[in-house]
Amino acid sequence: MEKILIVDDNPAILDALSLLLEIHDFDVVTASNPFEAIQAVQYQRIALVIQDMNFTADTTSGEEGKALFYALRDINPHLPIILITAWTELSTAVELVKAGAADYLPKPWDDAKLLTCVNNLIELGKAKQQN
Repeated sequence: MEKILIVDDNPAILDALSLLLEIHDFDVVTASNPFEAIQAVQYQRIALVIQDMNFTADTTSGEEGKALFYALRDINPHLPIILITAWTELSTAVELVKAGAADYLPKPWDDAKLLTCVNNLIELGKAKQQN
């Protein structure tokens, strides 16, 4: 069972994404802030990350999410990372996709699209490990 890390400061988002992924047979780990996310990636075998872009109340710049994305990239350059946010700057999305983000999805997300993206990235990761 593949382990997916969800990073979001909103407990309702963590619960909703966890439930969606668990009913589709994924093992889920959650983190409510960047520090917990970095710890999880350092000490657990994470197959994929779904991360928010803002973690402090009333913050919408995406800078916290960018910093976390690059920190996770430093730990594991091949880790697939899906970015989700209610507040998005097109320039931030373009920058992070160019830097290797697997996808950039708005909140609220489309369950089917998110699951398709997750499944495709997990399968791609498995194929790369076999080669």
